[in-house]
Amino acid sequence: MKKKIEDLIKSGKSDEDIKKIMADEEGVERMEEIRDEMMGLLEEARELVQGTEAEDQFESYTAPHIIMALTKDHEFVGSNYNFDDAIEDMQEVEQEEIDKDAEEVEEVEEEVEK
Repeated sequence: MKKKIEDLIKSGKSDEDIKKIMADEEGVERMEEIRDEMMGLLEEARELVQGTEAEDQFESYTAPHIIMALTKDHEFVGSNYNFDDAIEDMQEVEQEEIDKDAEEVEEVEEEVEK
């Protein structure tokens, strides 16, 4: 993380840009935490309905819908845009920023060498 910040500073990024990039990283981490918390709550709900009249319906309909909304890692057919997709999209934008910053650092270093 420290090296990344140093590279961003070297690239000439403004404090505002650096804060935005760091906030994006924190956003990805928080989205992963939220997804994991929701999966944990789903497991708790499954335990609560176990052995009740609600178990069959919950396991057949509710749980699969929640799982498909949260992750790509499931055995169900079909999937819409989910938490994992959102996290990946956030990471792609972040990686594009990092790649762009690395190119700018290289350009600055080349100019300094001349």
